[in-house]
Order: sequence, then C-alpha cells, then structure tokens
Amino acid sequence: MHAGVTVAGRPPAAPSEVPQLFDRRAVRRRLARCAHREPPGLLGELVEALLERFDEFQQPSEACLLLGARHHAIVRLVQRRRRLNDLTALVPDAACLAGVRGAIGDEELLPFADEAFDTVLAPLALHRVNDLPGTLVQIRRLLRPGGLFLASLPAEETLCELREVLLEAEAAATGGAALRVPPFADVQTLGNLLPRAGFTMPVADIDRRPLAFDSVGALLRTLARAGERGGLQATARGRLSLPTFRQACRLYEARHQHAGGGIAASFDLVTLTGRVPTGTTRSAASGGRRST
Repeated sequence: MHAGVTVAGRPPAAPSEVPQLFDRRAVRRRLARCAHREPPGLLGELVEALLERFDEFQQPSEACLLLGARHHAIVRLVQRRRRLNDLTALVPDAACLAGVRGAIGDEELLPFADEAFDTVLAPLALHRVNDLPGTLVQIRRLLRPGGLFLASLPAEETLCELREVLLEAEAAATGGAALRVPPFADVQTLGNLLPRAGFTMPVADIDRRPLAFDSVGALLRTLARAGERGGLQATARGRLSLPTFRQACRLYEARHQHAGGGIAASFDLVTLTGRVPTGTTRSAASGGRRST
C-alpha cells in the first residue's frame, strides 16, 4: 500500500429501485488497467478543458477533491494549478497517484467527511455511476458553504455511430442485440440534477467535438487506453463473434467516413457547474439555467 492511500470499504448492496446498468467492479477494473498504460492525448485535453473552466472562477481552493483520477498524468495536470491546494484524489488503483493523498474507492460511495472540501472536480468520472442523482447528493455533502463543483461527462450523441452499427450487426447475426455502448444523458437532464442535489447557480453546457480515427480498431484502442471500454451489465458475459464485429466495422466505415480520411465519431462533452450556498450546509437550491 502506498503511503497516504486509504482503501474505502465495499459499497453496500444497491437499492433495488436504482437500475444497475453498470457493473461497477468491472468499471473499476478497467480504470485500474488504464492506470498502468499511457493515456490517450484526448483524455488529457478533456481534463485540461475542465481545469480551464475552474480558472474562470478566479478563486483559490484550500482543499480539493479530484474524482476520475484514472492515471497519474491526470493528477499531475491538476497539481500544476497553483490555486488548487491540498489535493485529495479518489482513485481505482494506487498507481494513479502522483505524490498526493488519496483513497482507493468508488464514486458511488464517497469515503470522505462532510464539508471536507471547498472544490470537487470530476473530469469524466460520473457517466458510469448507476445512481447519478445520489452521487451528486454525496458530492454536495462533501462541500463546504460557498464550495464549487465542476464535472465533465460525455452526453447525448457521444459514440452514436458505434452504438448504431454494433446493435445492427448483432441483431442481424443473432436476432437480438445487447447494448455495448452506454446511453448518455442529454444536457438538460444533467443540468436539472444539480438543483435537485442542492446546488445553486447550476449551469450545464455542451461542447460538440467531432473526432476522427484511422479505423474502428483505432477508436476502440483509444477507448481502452482511457478505461472506457466495458462495464455494462448487459455485455459483461458475452462478446461479439469475430464475423459480427467485422460486419459492424464494415457498416461503420461505409456510413461514417470523415472528410479528412478515416472514420468520424461524435463526442458531446457536457460541463456541469454548481455552487454550495454560503452560510448554509444543507439547503436545496431551486431553479437553474442551461446553455448549449
């Protein structure tokens, strides 16, 4: 065990009313593998985009919690921000840390005390939790009065091309298909969750980033290096046959060519911003706004 690393206890059995779309143990295994690989440059760009949003607030942070620290390179990016002090990271594997205090745990059961932080950053950390509203309530509880929450999540049309061809190829081959690319929430739904969790001044905005890859294989390798492949309950036990996968690749390359060569992939990045009211610790906020 690394110095300064604690291990959170296992989460309790999920309540039956919360749909279990993701196998959280499988998600953490995938993220832990990412910790031992060189992350794709795209992952660093997306983390940097969230840090630039933090810079817009022009306020120091004396106690910051970083969620989504799947690689030590992400931790280092955050460490370079002069106004982010006393950093704590929640990680899937101790190899993710870069000389900061951390806990090995799960975003669905945050192992920290109430009002322990004045900033929580969650770059690409919350799109595969089963109970996002509940997780946001936990994050709200961890923040002090006046605290700041910033998160980025893939949303809406992200990877819609890959989802489409995988479903079509498997349905044609077997008469049925499992969901192999997760569904992503729309920006309005995500924005509406913030006031429900007790955040004031909620903002949800979307940045559409069309991406290009040499091939479907290159896209899947990038997702694997980022820890973003697998984890869905519906596909945890069954893989596509090789002929079905090859047919999906043919469909993709025929339908979704990029103007500059290779294939196109949709990526929608939603950034969520919320504040904790000053002078109170538990009050729920009302209202909100959405920008697209």
